[in-house]
Amino acid sequence: MFCGKVKEYIGVDILKSDKVDIIASSEKLPFRNDYFDVAISTQVLEHTKNYQLAIKEIYRVIKKDGFAFFSVPGVWEIHGAPHDYWRFTEYGLKEIFKDFQQIEIINNGSSILCFFQIFNIYLKKFTKIPILGIFPILMIVINNLLGWFLDKLAGKYDFFVINYLVIVKK
Repeated sequence: MFCGKVKEYIGVDILKSDKVDIIASSEKLPFRNDYFDVAISTQVLEHTKNYQLAIKEIYRVIKKDGFAFFSVPGVWEIHGAPHDYWRFTEYGLKEIFKDFQQIEIINNGSSILCFFQIFNIYLKKFTKIPILGIFPILMIVINNLLGWFLDKLAGKYDFFVINYLVIVKK
């Protein structure tokens, strides 16, 4: 995804895979202070016991005026059990990122879309029942279209949020 767009990309994860360059915990990153211009953490903090320490580590390893991008769940099913510890709100995110100079929080998926997303999670379970054929998949497609349409019609209701994108500057 970053090929040809950056000078250097270092993939860090707690588990080995073909896209991982360094195996490390987000709570103890093996890099010197002020090493990166940009850090990206997608759907990690909810699986990190001490997410505050992980945020401090990312703060430590990005340069002054550097950026970090985080995505975290608001409303979501339990996943990655038993290592699924947290869900976040806009107000909690403002608090835990308060040491950064700038914080921008973008809601991804309003209350209406949360409802349809939860329904999709249940529909997905029916895709494993052979006798139902493609019916559950067809229902998911229809559900997605209906959710998108009703979300556009209803406007912004963000008392439930599926996911957040947090952009911070050191």
